[in-house]
Amino acid sequence: MSRVFVVQDQRKRDKKSGELVSKFDLSSAEKYGEIIYCLTPTARPFASEHVIAGLTRVLRDFGDDDWLLLIGNPCLIGFAVSIASWANGGRVRLLQWDGMDYSYREIKAILPTEPSAASLLEMPEISDETHRRIPGTGLLADKKS
Repeated sequence: MSRVFVVQDQRKRDKKSGELVSKFDLSSAEKYGEIIYCLTPTARPFASEHVIAGLTRVLRDFGDDDWLLLIGNPCLIGFAVSIASWANGGRVRLLQWDGMDYSYREIKAILPTEPSAASLLEMPEISDETHRRIPGTGLLADKKS
């Protein structure tokens, strides 16, 4: 069965009861698999060794059928994507909430697992003379000759 790994459990205080309750309704994510929280609401990136060890325990068997739901501290999200990618040979599937459609968008990626020092040295330098910015994306593309 597929699993949805929520990076960090997010909580808020209920105004009526004063109790801590889930900040987000994740019921629509359940169609992708069983919801599993990786980290508690109090997890912080400043004790990275402990956080990374905990994420590694939870995500060590992340597989092709699993999803990451990127909720939480941005640093913790970065750690989780890196660990899930490592556990699954660079392959990750992510869910991103689309507030206009009120549904999740599926994002699939293959990330490099071990770039060699030689391949890093062979990468061409990127400059405004050889590349142009793609409007609205923050990306660069080769300039046409």
